[in-house]
Order: sequence, then C-alpha cells, then structure tokens
Amino acid sequence: MSSVECEEGARLYVGNLPYSVTTETLVENFGSTPGFISGEVVTVPKTGRSRGYGLVTCASQEAADNLISQFNETELEGRKIFLREDNPDRVRKSKPRRNNAPVRNREPVSQGEYATGDGLQVYVGNLAFSCDVDRLTEMFEPYGNITNADVPTGFDGRSRGYGIVRFDSKDAVDAAIQALDGTEQDERTIRVNLDKYAGNKTPGGAGNGLQIYVGSLPFSFDGERLAEIFQEFGTITHAEVPLGRDGRSRGFGIVRFEEKDAADKAIDAMDGSTQDGREIRVNVDKFASN
Repeated sequence: MSSVECEEGARLYVGNLPYSVTTETLVENFGSTPGFISGEVVTVPKTGRSRGYGLVTCASQEAADNLISQFNETELEGRKIFLREDNPDRVRKSKPRRNNAPVRNREPVSQGEYATGDGLQVYVGNLAFSCDVDRLTEMFEPYGNITNADVPTGFDGRSRGYGIVRFDSKDAVDAAIQALDGTEQDERTIRVNLDKYAGNKTPGGAGNGLQIYVGSLPFSFDGERLAEIFQEFGTITHAEVPLGRDGRSRGFGIVRFEEKDAADKAIDAMDGSTQDGREIRVNVDKFASN
C-alpha cells in the first residue's frame, strides 16, 4: 500500500470497513469534514483486495477528534465502522511464525475455575472455514506486533473454525479485542477474547496422546456433560468447555484421560457422532504440551 504521511496533524484508523469500500468511497464519506487531508483503504499488495480497514489523515488533532465524534460507530454500506487514533507502533514489524507448532499450553483447571493465561494471546472463534493463517494475520496486524498466528486444522486438513494470534504486548491484545470482537469477517461474526490457556504449562497432552479436542459441541454442553459422554472410555483426569467473556460456550471442549488407550478409543467411537443434534469432531489435541 502507499504510505499515508502524518508528520503533522493526526492519523486515524478506520476499522470494520465493508470489503466493497474503496479509497474513493472512503474519501467521499469523510472528505467534506473540516480538516480532512487524505484517506485510503489498505489493500493486500498482490491481490488488491481490501483488508477491511483504512487510514485517514487530518490537519490537526482537533480535526481528528471531530471526525471520530461524527463518524465513530456509524454505518457505511451496511456495516458499523469505528474510528480511533492510529498508533504507527501498532503496525506489525516482523513476520509471525506461520506454522503448526504448539502455542497453547493448558494448565489443569477444575470445572468452575478459570486460568488467566499470560495476557499476550487472543482466541478467535467462529472463523470462516476458508480463513487461513495469512487471512487471520491480515485481520490482526493493524493492532500490534504479531509473534505467532495459527488456524488449527483437523486430520482431514480442514480448519477447526478458530484461530489464535499472539502479540508481544498486552496493549495490542486489548486493542485487537476491542476492535474486532463481534465484527463481521468473511460473512461471519467472529468472537475475539483473551486466550486463558496461553503461557500455562501442563503435564500430559499431545506428547503421549492423553488429551483430546472435541469440536462442534452443542452450546448447551458444560464440563460435566462433556465428561458424561466420554467417561465410558476410561478414567478422565480433566474435562472442560471453555467459555467466552460473555459466559457462553466457545463450542469446543478438551478431555484428558489417564491412559492413551482410553483417548484412542474415545476418538474411534465418538468422532463424527451426533450429540444433541450436532455432529462432533474428536481428535488428539495437538496444543496440549508434554
């Protein structure tokens, strides 16, 4: 993208733009406001596709404040946009690791207790299944320096419908949650909240196959109900259905057994089965650490 100079005055970030909005549309929308200098929709260099946000330069801080007052949380082509001051330091300076290395280490937590994580990682739920790591990174790179991003896949190579993004500062995490939680991305309303599992150490896990991931759970499930449907396969040491900030299930769960054979049996018997009208996915949890 071409740079928007802001050595003088103030620059604003315009988020949650419809992908149909062009630079011309953005300028037309804001151009009559006193103090407006320039604006552009940020695009992917190779494709020219909008990244869903734009940058606007104003002649002064007063003009920028006025623009925010007039247009923040107003609708543009059917979507509610938001405006805030743009901090150049939030732009990603280095490429994140784009691989499938484990980044989520879970600590045993009894049902009803909650871990807090290290505050540097966000969980992104309800992603479009077409969303890959590059697309996920595009969404979050305006908010800070990304050190890792991942969209987990099942054994069939299909996205699990969620992702994780790790930043190098808590300010970036807070900005991303505030800006993107509840926004529409690729025609789906995504959920963005603090990943309470990040940075915690746990015994067991993917190294010895003791822990399984259960996806596409009915939202009525809690940890107790999850344990009920898996207890026939062996002794369970931990079962949990993570909750979002709103107290709703994230739609997946984890179950850890004492023995690997129990986990294998659970996967063979339950993967693809129907629970309360939904077909669940069950496989080894690759994010559980040794």
